[in-house]
Amino acid sequence: MRKRHTTKDRLITVALHIALVAGLFFAAFPIYWMLSSSFKSNTEIFALPPTILPKAFTLEAYAEILGDPVKLRFFFNSYFVAFVVTVLTVLIALL
Repeated sequence: MRKRHTTKDRLITVALHIALVAGLFFAAFPIYWMLSSSFKSNTEIFALPPTILPKAFTLEAYAEILGDPVKLRFFFNSYFVAFVVTVLTVLIALL
């Protein structure tokens, strides 16, 4: 026998969906903003009012990071430490 959905049940479902969509927005928007800003020039990043989409896509930031061996070394060190800690954590958890 199927349960009949009342108006109250439907309102609760709609409210939960609205809350989930709002939560998704608040969780995903900072990641979108970070990625979007990575394709903006420094002038555009600090311009007021801020823009959601880059006016002109640029790869300046990526060229600066990938062109500097010191910064590449920083990235390698970070990934190496993260990898070692992850492996050690998994090994200890398996004991």
